[in-house]
Amino acid sequence: MSEQPPITDPFAAVAAPVDAAVAELAVDAENVAEVVAEAIEEVIEEEIVAEAIEEAIEEAIEEEEVDLIAAFREELRLSPGDWFVIHSYAGYENRVKTNLESRIASLNMEDYIFKVEVPMEEVTEIKSGVRKVVSRTSSPAMCWCSWISPMNHGEPCAIRPV
Repeated sequence: MSEQPPITDPFAAVAAPVDAAVAELAVDAENVAEVVAEAIEEVIEEEIVAEAIEEAIEEAIEEEEVDLIAAFREELRLSPGDWFVIHSYAGYENRVKTNLESRIASLNMEDYIFKVEVPMEEVTEIKSGVRKVVSRTSSPAMCWCSWISPMNHGEPCAIRPV
């Protein structure tokens, strides 16, 4: 009898490289999982930082608005005279203001009437798909006027203080 070569598994030669490839893929999968986890952590950190920045900006804007309002109130409080509302027809506020200012100058009343204001606001209107910033009165049919009231001098007056 002739000696037979030992029986070898024909798939054993293929299995060794496959096992090595599977081991590499497992290592790669772990690396990919780590990279994905790091990327997710970075995105979360960026979102947290962005939210913190937005909150800080909003707080700064609110503080600035509060400061502006407080400064405006202080300016009004320290200004001479009292504020009164002058009722007019809607749409005639600016005309009333210009007439009052011309009467103040012509009657030499600058010592008694200090300011005439028409409160305006800017509003964005959309007409036929076009945005337009429009300035209009915030309190229609009213002018605001700062003066020393004739009521202080005992004269009758049909004016209501604000």
